Amino acid sequence: ERGRRRPRPPALSRWARPDVWRGKRDKAEAASRDHAKELLTMAAARSRRDRPSLAPLSEADEASLDAGLGFEMTEGQRQCWRDVEEDLCRRRSPMDRLVFGDVGFGKTEMAIRAAALAFRGGRQVAILAPTTVLARQHAAVFRRRLEPLGASVELLVAPRAGDVAAPGELKPRTEAKRVRAAVATGAADVCIGTHALLSPKLPWRRLGLAVVDEEQRFGVKQKERFKAACVDVDLLTLSATPIPRTLGAALAGLRDTSELPEPPPGRGATVSLVRRDQAGSADDDAFLAEAIGRELRRGGQCFYVVPRIADVEDAKTRLAAILRQSDHRPGGGDDDRDDDAISVAHGRVPNAGRVVADFAAGDNATKPILLATTLVENGLDLPKCNTIFIQDAHKFGLASLHQLRGRVGRGDRRAVAIFLHPRFGERTATAAARLAAVADADAST
Repeated sequence: ERGRRRPRPPALSRWARPDVWRGKRDKAEAASRDHAKELLTMAAARSRRDRPSLAPLSEADEASLDAGLGFEMTEGQRQCWRDVEEDLCRRRSPMDRLVFGDVGFGKTEMAIRAAALAFRGGRQVAILAPTTVLARQHAAVFRRRLEPLGASVELLVAPRAGDVAAPGELKPRTEAKRVRAAVATGAADVCIGTHALLSPKLPWRRLGLAVVDEEQRFGVKQKERFKAACVDVDLLTLSATPIPRTLGAALAGLRDTSELPEPPPGRGATVSLVRRDQAGSADDDAFLAEAIGRELRRGGQCFYVVPRIADVEDAKTRLAAILRQSDHRPGGGDDDRDDDAISVAHGRVPNAGRVVADFAAGDNATKPILLATTLVENGLDLPKCNTIFIQDAHKFGLASLHQLRGRVGRGDRRAVAIFLHPRFGERTATAAARLAAVADADAST
């Protein structure tokens, strides 16, 4: 319109100019040196701190934890626990240990036992998880394992718009306020939460142990802020896919490491299959129907993971049509119930953690499939789910593909991870290499 100033076009980057590039590079190098100096200073400060050692767990407590585990610990798990126990009970400076091992190899068990040890020593425990879904699962597991010892386990997640309290529960904001008060007074022995635990407004009465689960999902500033607030606190970090910076700190001697080299006994093998797929193709839909039907016929449930929230509705429509044509008809053949049978969880779903919990508590007659984004990537332990489909797998990073593959095979049954990529369209060489890396040698590509 006349008289209205036209918006200025965006300025283009001038990095191609040598002087601009050198300036940017010099600033990045200076920032890296400053950050490395901060890390060394913090590590040195922690090494000079002195905190009382803890007493080992009693035989009764060890027996209670062993009974709750449900299987005999492997030698690798026992050695890892000896390392953690040595740090907590025999050294005076705060622990800073990374426990790494493949998905499902028992990292959470190390955190449970460390939390029990800290609780018996009169200290509070903070468990930091990257997602609400994982935090809720941890809360259920820690309560089952630690409440018999007398520990109070609380869950703290940031309230979100649209979250609704379940029957008998407080409203999300009221519940968060109650948990913060319990942490401040010391009534909460173990507090499990997401980024809400990083808030400076959360005062701890006697924090003694901090556990960071799936540390690769947190940003550098988040982890360092957490560590800075825990200078006098024992720190245990868990990861199946530690980032290079974390491994570099371990190799430089800034933190100790322990490896879990083998899975718990009785775990079924997981077979990976990379396959071309096209929605609407009769052959591809028949393949999905057969794979889903095979899992449901043996009493299991399925994951179906998409890379973007925008992909959820189309995937749900396709899965509902497949269920409608199969002999496994939730709701006795009611077409409307086929849509309801597909549980959906992603970042925009209110109470997504409760959706996953309801799916886990259900059976394959009413809740056969969980359709989700990478919200379910980390830490979920659902032994009944032994088939997972990853749509557009070429869009995921290698660490995400590995973590998603680990969502199945948690029980004693043979599991299948199926990585789907478009039948039409080219994959990049890097994407093809990622898919080849997660595929078994006998899988067809």
